[in-house]
Amino acid sequence: TQQQYSGFDNQRMQFKSDYVQKLRTNMKLEAGVALNWQDRMSNSKTWDFPEPERDSLSAYNDFRYQEWIAAAYATYGAKFGGFSFSVGLRGEYTNTTVSTRDAATEQYLVSQKGYFQLYPTAYLSYAFPNDHELQLNYTRRVNRPRGRQLSAYRNVSDSTNISYGNPNLMPEFANALE
Repeated sequence: TQQQYSGFDNQRMQFKSDYVQKLRTNMKLEAGVALNWQDRMSNSKTWDFPEPERDSLSAYNDFRYQEWIAAAYATYGAKFGGFSFSVGLRGEYTNTTVSTRDAATEQYLVSQKGYFQLYPTAYLSYAFPNDHELQLNYTRRVNRPRGRQLSAYRNVSDSTNISYGNPNLMPEFANALE
């Protein structure tokens, strides 16, 4: 028999400012900045009860994930007859800190990363008569690891599905052409 306690505290802040300027009736410039911050903490304790009169702490996890993302972007778009296009570039600096420990008496194991990336976009389209359109789009995207993917805590609550994360995981980048 096991008993488990889990506590969570998630905080998040976001600031965003956008600017749009119509250059002509068929041209537009957009620009903006964004700042995202999040701080996620979780703590779990598991007790084994092999005998009713004896209990012991069998698992402990104290996990904290902090992330700062500062971004700036600019996009230019225009339309000429049935042809339209848009090109843009977003620059992003990301700083993450993962702290974890397996016992209340241990020191935290800390993994910190900071990286800068550029994310270009391009959209082309041509409008045919009778509401038909042909499009070609390119984007670069990011998929950042989160919570359980980063926590090194070994979750054995289901003996057939044991899982644990890796605090040193890097984000995944994808280039999409549609």
